Amino acid sequence: MSADLQKRESGELAPASIYDVFRAMALDPNIDVARIAGLMELQIKAEDRNAEKLFNEAFARLQPQMPRIAKRGKIKMVKDGIDKGTLSFAKYEDLDAVIRPLYNAEGFSLSFSSKASDKGIILVGILKHCAGHTLTP
Repeated sequence: MSADLQKRESGELAPASIYDVFRAMALDPNIDVARIAGLMELQIKAEDRNAEKLFNEAFARLQPQMPRIAKRGKIKMVKDGIDKGTLSFAKYEDLDAVIRPLYNAEGFSLSFSSKASDKGIILVGILKHCAGHTLTP
């Protein structure tokens, strides 16, 4: 064990972060690298679980604040020259103006990616939280 880590454990210095512990272990020739890797993997899983928990807590606070958005967009549906009626939808700019301040206040951000499909382009929303968790369909 390094002298710095021993001093921290004795209370002479501030407590070591988990990464300080990993660094000290990596410098110790008596500790197996596979053991360090296993411990780091456990740490990453714990951080991921915590990020997901914080995401879910923030989302639970956000959900009741989300309003209904008026459907001001219209698409005329026509198939084989036959009028199939009109489809109403909420426009993105209307959604964004109302919900962005709400989700930003809870630490969320929204981004998009696109991919081609046999029916055209599919736009996929990616909801990220400042704690590190991401939700993608």
